[in-house]
Amino acid sequence: MTDLTRVVGETGDPSPAREETPATPEHRRGRSRMGVGVPLALAAIGVAVAVALSVGSSAPRPRRHAPTGRDLLLATATAVDRRTDTTTGRYWHVVKIGRYTLPAGSSVGTDPIEVRVRDEIWIAGPGGGRSVAYRQCLGARPLTPAERAAHLDRSSQAWPADSAAAPICTAGSGPAVRNADLTAATDYRLADVAVSPTWLDHLSTEPAVLRRQIEAKLATAHQGGLGVFGHVVLPQLTVDLPLRPEVRAAVLRMMAGLPGVRAEGKVQDALGRTGEGVTIGGLGLTTTELRWIVDPHGGGILGVQEIATGRGRHPAGAVVAEKAYASAAWTNDAPGG
Repeated sequence: MTDLTRVVGETGDPSPAREETPATPEHRRGRSRMGVGVPLALAAIGVAVAVALSVGSSAPRPRRHAPTGRDLLLATATAVDRRTDTTTGRYWHVVKIGRYTLPAGSSVGTDPIEVRVRDEIWIAGPGGGRSVAYRQCLGARPLTPAERAAHLDRSSQAWPADSAAAPICTAGSGPAVRNADLTAATDYRLADVAVSPTWLDHLSTEPAVLRRQIEAKLATAHQGGLGVFGHVVLPQLTVDLPLRPEVRAAVLRMMAGLPGVRAEGKVQDALGRTGEGVTIGGLGLTTTELRWIVDPHGGGILGVQEIATGRGRHPAGAVVAEKAYASAAWTNDAPGG
């Protein structure tokens, strides 16, 4: 297993070199006078003691620090840069497992329910046909009274695919269904703003410039604000949308520079895989925050979780919603059905 502290050390900012003050004649004379003023016998004893200590004891090992959230994101970005995945194809193909709470309504019934779904999304690239998405309901259950009360604390800003689950999952488990609503929610859209493959391909690899480009695009449809930027856009940019590896790495570096980034230790995703948790708070949300599960060695994003902050009815740390990415890659295969 790769030593994470070594990987992080390769990607973190180097410590600035210590500035040496040029020795003025006065400084040099001062040091000379100090050296001459020490009795030779004491100087000899000092040398002997120093030699004895150096021989009799080994040098202390440098203390390794636990990687910070920023360290983990930077290490993941470096790993993304090193990947040699195919960068084009007929379709950008994403498979993910999600767990969401659907609010009460005409599609769900009088009470909210929790659903587990498998989404398979094919976003058309050069030479592809039309984008298409399939959703399979893996199960649905009614919420407990406590969960129903806690659901009132949910943010009004849902993940893009949440609303598309209702028409399929209210009937319970079943085969995968072609879902036009889900396609519209993910096909080259940044939040609710349409973007083109050309725009995505020309995003900057400089984190600060990249953020300005994203915010300017969101502003064209009045979709600004940290809530939209953090809760919807960042999950889309880390996996959902097709980006060049160097742009994806820039997204992670941009995230590393955000305030409120912290490491959470080992975290298991909805598929049972273990990665490093990195939470970003202060993104315009109050009762919840987002936690990415990253693989700093392989350069992958395993999943994203919405975590309760403890300011609402959910206990702090409770997973309110989550999605785990089973795969995300370019392919020349065509969607079935």
